[in-house]
Parts: sequence; C-alpha cells; structure tokens
Amino acid sequence: MKPGKNATSIRQDNLRLILCNILAAGSATADPTITSAPSAGKAHAPLPEDVSELHETAVASSAPVTGTNESPNAAPLASPHETPHETPEGSPDLPAPVAGTNETPDEAPAGSSNLPAPETATGLSRAKLAQSTGLTRATVSRLTDELISAGMIEELEPVRPQVGRPAAPLAAQPGKNIVLALEINLEYVAIYALDLAGNVLTSRLERSDSRGSDPAVVLAWVSRLAGEEASKLPAGQLLSTVLCVPGLVDTDRRTIVTAPNLGWQNVDAGVLLDFPGFDAGHFRVINEADAAAFSVFFSRPGVRAGYSSFLYVSAEVGVGAAIFFEGQLFSGDHGWAGEIGHMCVDRSGPKCRCGSNGCLEQYAGFDSIVRNAGYAAGAEGGKEMSLAKLSRLFDAGDPGARAAIDACAQALGTTIANVLNLLDLRLVVLGGNFARLYHRLEIIMKAEIEYRVLGRRWEDVQIETSAFGDFAASRGGCLAGFAEILNHPARWHEYGIPISFD
Repeated sequence: MKPGKNATSIRQDNLRLILCNILAAGSATADPTITSAPSAGKAHAPLPEDVSELHETAVASSAPVTGTNESPNAAPLASPHETPHETPEGSPDLPAPVAGTNETPDEAPAGSSNLPAPETATGLSRAKLAQSTGLTRATVSRLTDELISAGMIEELEPVRPQVGRPAAPLAAQPGKNIVLALEINLEYVAIYALDLAGNVLTSRLERSDSRGSDPAVVLAWVSRLAGEEASKLPAGQLLSTVLCVPGLVDTDRRTIVTAPNLGWQNVDAGVLLDFPGFDAGHFRVINEADAAAFSVFFSRPGVRAGYSSFLYVSAEVGVGAAIFFEGQLFSGDHGWAGEIGHMCVDRSGPKCRCGSNGCLEQYAGFDSIVRNAGYAAGAEGGKEMSLAKLSRLFDAGDPGARAAIDACAQALGTTIANVLNLLDLRLVVLGGNFARLYHRLEIIMKAEIEYRVLGRRWEDVQIETSAFGDFAASRGGCLAGFAEILNHPARWHEYGIPISFD
C-alpha cells in the first residue's frame, strides 16, 4: 500500500478508475468537440436570417443524438505521463480524475497507464478491465458489482469474439445519473441535460433579451423552463444543476458577483432558482466561457477529447475566454481568469460598460460591431440588426460593415496574440459569433496573430471553432458537473448514488 493511502482512499480511487475506463471504452467513436475552421479562400457562407437555424443545424450534425451512445474519436481520460493530483475543495476547475490507485503496489506494471485507449466501442469486459487497469480480477469484479448495484453501469449481453470465450461488455446505464445545465445569455436561454452515458436527454433554446434585466424575474422564468424540461427526465435521476452566466462568480459557486451586460450584481442564484427536482445543495454557478471550454476538453462525461492546453474565446454581446493548461482549467486566485473582453486594445478607445475604456469588447462584442458599422446599437439595435443582416452587408461590400468587422478581426487577433505570447498555447478555439463570422474574420485576424506571436516562426498556431453552437456552454456545464462528481467518490452518496465508504 502506498504511503498516505488508507483502504478507503484506495477503494475510492479504484472505483473512479474502473468507472472512467468503462466510460472511455464506451466512447471509442466520440463526437468531435471542435470543427476545422474553413479556409480564407472559400466563399462566404450566408447566415440564415434567424441565426437559431444555424445553431439547430450545427447541433443536429455535431451533437450526440438522444438515446445513442456512439462517440467518434474519443481519447482516454488521461495520457500515460499525467500525474494525478487532488482538486482543492470548492475549486472551480474540476476536470475528471486522471488516474487511480492499485490496491497493492505491485498490481500494475511499472510505467503503465491506468487509462489506456479504449479497445472497443461496445465497452470493456471485466477481464479486459482488469488487464487495462492493472487491478486483480477479484478487485475489478467486486467493484464492478458495486457500480452495477448503484445503478451507474450495466453489464450487456455477452459478445462472442473471433477467438476465445464470450465476454459481457460493461457500459454506463442510459437515462440514469443526469446533470442539467442552464445558460443565461443576453439574447437566449439554453437548457441541456446529459446522462452519464453521454446521451443528450434534452436541449432547448429560448430567445430573449436580458440586458439590464431583473435577476429575480429572469431566474423565475428560467426556473419555469427548467421545470418543464426536468419533468421530461427519468424521475429521481437528476444529480446536480449547473448555471452558466456571462460574468464573475464568487468562490462560493452560487453568487454572481457581477454580470455587467446583464446588469446583475451580487446575485445569489441558488436562492432565486427553484423547480421540481432542483437541489440547492447540488448546484453551482460557472462562468459561461469556462463552461464552454469544458465542451472542448471533454467529449463525454469523464472522457477527455485529447486537447490538454488551449485558449477558448467566444463572443455574443460580451467577449469571454477560458484557458485550459495541462489538463486543468486556469481560474486565477478568485476564479475570475479569462476576462479577455476587458483587455485593452486601445487606451484611447471608447468607454466600456465595465468602467474602463478601449476594451476588446468595444470592438468585438455584437452591439459594438453594429454601432461601429454605423447602425443602431443596444437592445433595440440588436433586434433591428441581426448577425445575418450584418454579414450580408459585409459580403455586399457595405463600407460600414466591412470596417467594423475588419476592426473586430484586428482587435481579436492582437488580443489572442498577446495571450499566446504570455502562455505559449498552440490551440485556439473560437465560439459564439467568432465561430459564425470566422471566414469573415480569418484573414486579418490570422495576419495579426502571425505578425505578433513570437513563436509563430517555429510553430503554427491552430485555430478551430466549437462544434456546439449556442449549446457549447450548457453542454460544457453538464460536463463540468460530471467532472466534479467523478472526482469525489466519497461524496457519491450525497447525490443519491448508493455507494458508501463508512
């Protein structure tokens, strides 16, 4: 037994190890979390008049299909050389566990990975699970029985291989152990639910205008919508609820410190949100850009997509970012890292809602682009000038639209370059309006990045777009919720999972 590990801790680690191997093996064909951005030489694709059509199409082609468990291109949860470490209590960065602990020091071969690449899309048998984890068959069998009894996994019908005896693959139980995520954006509310198997159980988008809104009114409306969707889920299976917001979140993970574009200050969302099945004790608030980054990092609950370090940047009315570095969300001392929209682009630039001036948001936020193009801005202008209309004006050569979108591209490229020079990241993932406008931004944005990033001379910067459109944050919120649960087996009983460590 390793120093500092008692029998209970070892059992927790091994349960987590076994469960995450089963999840990874059941996702050998996982859906991509990013899409290759179109090249600048391609014709500009027209945006639909109602941008929601674009996102519905994207979700239909990219997101998992309800009731299925197929997931292309899944990566194992951890690479062979990643080092496990404890996630601090209450920490906002809760990626899934990276390794487990053997019951005796000699059970796993030296230098072996506890989380190898999955061998089959139909799951691992008990024998294969013992082989891949390095645990004894007796240990695997005992802990597997516990997970089955707890309703987390199931044993499927035996599969007869070409050689050898039939083996029963293990898989997460569909329709059980669910996380529900809600996103409040300025122009829409998104509701999304995933089960532990990675099936999308509900996805709903409601258009709205929440600029300068009353948080009590908005959260009451969101509670009603969430209740409608929660009523469609299997009874008694909701483990936790995650709320994604465009603002700063307190370390208590319930209080929205400030969401400037919503006009919210010091809002205790856990008090104002309420619907049947909601448990304030299993509720957290997360910044929407951080949440969306989880939809890049994880392809499925507990299954990493293979991108350990990247910058995620997204825009609607505001501009936000998140940084994953070596498999961890970088949150900063207060959990407020990633406010890229308030990095200064021009110290003589226009006044920002945050109180400063010359912020990226004043060039790259939607209202700012519309205003800079010479059209009406703000809440009323947002209705009058859609992204689709602005894009058509750009494509038609409208001088104002061209100047505004080009200024957005230059400001975005400069800001991304500054971040890359500081952090040395290879991958940038664009979401929201940046993904929708990508081929209109690409030439100037990339030129700015290539001009300003020092390491660009020796290493290319990879720029991709999110695969999940308006559901990137809500899907990522679900995945962040699962990561928190999977990281702490000792608390599973608190979520109603009947596994005890007493």
